[in-house]
Amino acid sequence: MTVLWLILFFIIIPIAFGLIVRMTRIAGGYAIGGMLAGLIIGPSIIGTAFPDWYADTFDGAIAYRDSINKLDARHRADRRALIAATADLAQLVELEDQQRAERAPYVQAVENATWNHHRPHRMMMALFVTLTLLCAGCVRLRDPDANVDSAASIAIGLWSSLGPASLAFLMLRGVTDLGLFPAVMSSAAIAIGPWAMTAIDRKAANDAEIGGAQTMQRAGSVASVLALVAIGFALSMSEAREPWWALVLLAHPISWFIPAIINEERRERFLRLVQIVLLPPLTALAMTTVELQSQFAFLTWLVLVVLSGDGRWIGAVFGAVTLGSRGALRTMRLTLGAMSCGPTQLAVTAVGVHLGLIPGTAAVALVLGAVMLEVLAPTRRNIARELEEIEEEGIGE
Repeated sequence: MTVLWLILFFIIIPIAFGLIVRMTRIAGGYAIGGMLAGLIIGPSIIGTAFPDWYADTFDGAIAYRDSINKLDARHRADRRALIAATADLAQLVELEDQQRAERAPYVQAVENATWNHHRPHRMMMALFVTLTLLCAGCVRLRDPDANVDSAASIAIGLWSSLGPASLAFLMLRGVTDLGLFPAVMSSAAIAIGPWAMTAIDRKAANDAEIGGAQTMQRAGSVASVLALVAIGFALSMSEAREPWWALVLLAHPISWFIPAIINEERRERFLRLVQIVLLPPLTALAMTTVELQSQFAFLTWLVLVVLSGDGRWIGAVFGAVTLGSRGALRTMRLTLGAMSCGPTQLAVTAVGVHLGLIPGTAAVALVLGAVMLEVLAPTRRNIARELEEIEEEGIGE
């Protein structure tokens, strides 16, 4: 794929779709636009409408694929001839074993050629994952004198990460029969901590307690470290090709040391720029291998979407409550920021998809979950306000 095709499909079209959807004033419109762009330029729509052009442009290995098609046609003819000759079952099994052995080198050649053809896609993925994660450092909180509850940060980080990730792992292994390392990688996408807390979540946390936003930010760092350890385990033990591509995820902890933008107005302008320029391409890159027609799994999608949002929040609430020093309503307001994970979840998903460790079924669910986190960000303001009103009414009585 040429550079112009890459720029058109992975930058211009996703950004354009993001801007169009955002014009409807839908919250999370940039992420929704990127998801729609990824579906359109992937195998679900363009790949279905123009299969030959799509295979040539996106997948490559046309010559090898043609050879496999011819080989399969010959194998089918050989099986029909053998069946017509009234061969017994043993002869048919022997023929099928021979055919599988003959086909294996062709399949391997297609996989190698496709992997090499996708190198520009991985380079584009690495660029947008790195930029998105590094930009978080510019909008993170920087207040070394803040009153941070270290014990709460650790407990909240552990539970908001391990709780939903463990449930996701068990579901993926038990219901979908996903392999061990793909299940670990998919679960790590749900375990990863927040990209950067939104203004809504910062206010809710600080209103809940002094230094609450800083406490939640450090809890997010704990969650991210756990997720990165799980990703490192999956990559080191699996047979993923060129696992070093996942090193781009280290941009996330590196961003913790980048000087933040202090001015609130400039910070919001920068955040908006990230949402317009980086979020739609990143979302599209996580969706471009998805084929909805053959990878539809409603239960898997529903469970992973719920765990992406409510699972993180419930885990964070449980972690804070276990320390025993906070009321339930105040804890719920404090921990709303545990759901500011849309960009980080998209980053892990994009890396896993392009390394072949996150299959299409899980990728769709993880992208949907990340998009819902962006869409429901304003709703968290209303939740925090209602919780505060309920708490004040209880105190008044």
